[in-house]
Amino acid sequence: MSRWILIPENILRIIAFFLPIFMMIQPQDNPCYIIGVCFYLIGMVIYFISWVMIITLNQKGMMLAPKYIQCILLLGPSYTPLIFFIGIPFMCNFLIYMFPTVLFLILHISEYVSTRKF
Repeated sequence: MSRWILIPENILRIIAFFLPIFMMIQPQDNPCYIIGVCFYLIGMVIYFISWVMIITLNQKGMMLAPKYIQCILLLGPSYTPLIFFIGIPFMCNFLIYMFPTVLFLILHISEYVSTRKF
């Protein structure tokens, strides 16, 4: 695995997961708060479902699916955080937060794809 992907990915992971701790959530001052909560909750449910599908599908069941379905299922936990990451800046009215999270997800998915054989 390449260090040039892992180091920035981990730095951006820390930013993406710990920056929301310092954001102020003020629902009364933010018209986009409800949109953010919806994105966040739906994203968390989809993220959880993607992990459940990977865990419950055994290797034999996975091998019967076409390659593009295998790719979508196996990459699910890598790309579904985008949905709940979109909700966080809308709840906090801090849209610049999307920049480090999108960069993190690009590196996260590329690192996962580079180590998997589809």
